[in-house]
Amino acid sequence: MENINNKELTICKKKTMGRRKIEIKKIEKKSSLQVTFSKRRTGLFRKASEISVLCGAEIAILVQSPANKIYSYGHPSVETLLHRYQTGGGGGGGAALNIIPYMEDGRDKYDEAVRKLEIVKRSVKQESSISSTRFWWDEPMEGHGTLRT
Repeated sequence: MENINNKELTICKKKTMGRRKIEIKKIEKKSSLQVTFSKRRTGLFRKASEISVLCGAEIAILVQSPANKIYSYGHPSVETLLHRYQTGGGGGGGAALNIIPYMEDGRDKYDEAVRKLEIVKRSVKQESSISSTRFWWDEPMEGHGTLRT
């Protein structure tokens, strides 16, 4: 009985082609061409985004669809990179240099927060050392709110 079930399972399994290489040639069917372009374009832009994030690369991509529409992707922007290319301006380490002021500002904010934290810690420590010698009911009533009836 168990052997029959195994045979039925293997017969019902759908056979797939899996991931295989395709021949690189122009697709003749218009609908397939548009679908392939759309999928490949998003994949291309995703890869460009990954390389710009991972490596700090500045990227501009222009793609013309089979329907003659122009699609673009750019990091930081296509216009910035095209302008730099047209004017001949080099971009040697531009992205890394642009982030330095932000890092310095963040470091200053961090140092200020650490300084404030130390002040608060000292005041809490002083208050706890003072209050540890007395009970709360022994403290004067002036600092407490009044009861309302």
